Formats: sequence, structure tokens, C-alpha cells
Amino acid sequence: MQREIKFDSIHEFINALHASNITRIAFTQINEKRAVEVKPGTLQVADVVIAEILAYKDATIYKCKIENTDLNNLYAMLEDEGFELTKRNRNIT
Repeated sequence: MQREIKFDSIHEFINALHASNITRIAFTQINEKRAVEVKPGTLQVADVVIAEILAYKDATIYKCKIENTDLNNLYAMLEDEGFELTKRNRNIT
């Protein structure tokens, strides 16, 4: 049976991956301006910066979603922790 574990903290995510001996992860990023509904019927253009980090082992998916962060620093931090990253861009435009 497959399961999914979601993390709100990057440090808890990293600790869980190290504990599971996971070394390869996927790093997907969104960094663009998008229309965001600020109240019903009102859209506003806003900067959207999201990193979604995924790992998989033994039928378990590990997920961590970080919003409004410096993507380059986060990527570098994960590399410094010894992870091999596959980087993907999920911008709409």
C-alpha cells in the first residue's frame, strides 16, 4: 500500500529523508506573477514563489511545500545536505 507524508518544515523533511537514507529528490519550482483572487470577484497580480520537494522510497512519497522563499538558497541548502536534485520548473508562462 502506498502512503504520502507531508511536511510543513524543511528541516523535518530533511531529517526524515536522512533517516530513510534517501539521497535523490525532485525540486519543482514556481516563480512568476499570477492573477490571485484577493476577495470574491477581485483579481490582483501577485508574485507567486513556491518550491515543492518530493522524494520516494518503499511505496512512500515524501512531500514538502515551501512558499515565499528564496529558491536558490533552498536549492543550495539541499545540495549542501548531500542530496542529488532533479530540478523542474512549473511556471504557467
